[in-house]
Amino acid sequence: MLPGWATPSCDVKLQRLGCALRAGLLGAVAALREGLRALGSDLLVRVGPPAAEVPEVARLLGAARVVAEEEVEHRRARR
Repeated sequence: MLPGWATPSCDVKLQRLGCALRAGLLGAVAALREGLRALGSDLLVRVGPPAAEVPEVARLLGAARVVAEEEVEHRRARR
């Protein structure tokens, strides 16, 4: 199993984030990668559309099966 995270290079959602939020998101991805490495795994990070990146990685690795999950976005409740 190889956990992965892919985001388009021109991801509109990422561009809309302020510097602090973008740094926080990228810091969270880095922390996840470090945590997985501490467990003997890793996190594959790709820049590009997930719909293209996931099949490409599967092809490169010769994967027999791919399990992918679409982004889950939690929105803050409005007051």
